[in-house]
Amino acid sequence: MLKASLRPGVLVAGLIVVLIFDLVVGGVLGATLFANRGATPSASAQHTTTVPPLTTVTIPQSQEMFDPFILVVQPNTIVTCQNNDTIAHTITTTSDQTPFLNLHAFSLTAAAGLRVQFKLVQPGLYHYYDPTMATWNASDARVAANKNVPNYPLAIGRGQGSDQQSTLGHDQSHPYQA
Repeated sequence: MLKASLRPGVLVAGLIVVLIFDLVVGGVLGATLFANRGATPSASAQHTTTVPPLTTVTIPQSQEMFDPFILVVQPNTIVTCQNNDTIAHTITTTSDQTPFLNLHAFSLTAAAGLRVQFKLVQPGLYHYYDPTMATWNASDARVAANKNVPNYPLAIGRGQGSDQQSTLGHDQSHPYQA
């Protein structure tokens, strides 16, 4: 018999991932499977115009975080990233990719005090971080703050400079569609 010891942090992280997975799969499948439940044939045959779902990610000033840091999205959700901080932040999906997590990777930069918008076509769970402030720790499946950022060890911090892939101004839309 092979004995393997688990660190408490890995066990807790694993449990959190399983719980998030259950919530996302239940929410996405429930919304998809039961969307037309109870609809009459005449009601379902009518053509209706639907507005895409909207969601906002906020970067509060001097708080070194994304709120929320994980998004659960429906198909064709328009995401607005509002950067209320005094520095630019890069928003990048973590490298973990599964049938429900980060179906399409994205990376964009929100300039200080401005916002960017983009559309996520695929439903699922999207987990992201600022790679100029933190790194993805694949062995622990978590974002780890860089040691030189304010509020270390909190994961989403402020730093100097970034590899800017796309810097957009106020109310401009990012052409990316996942």
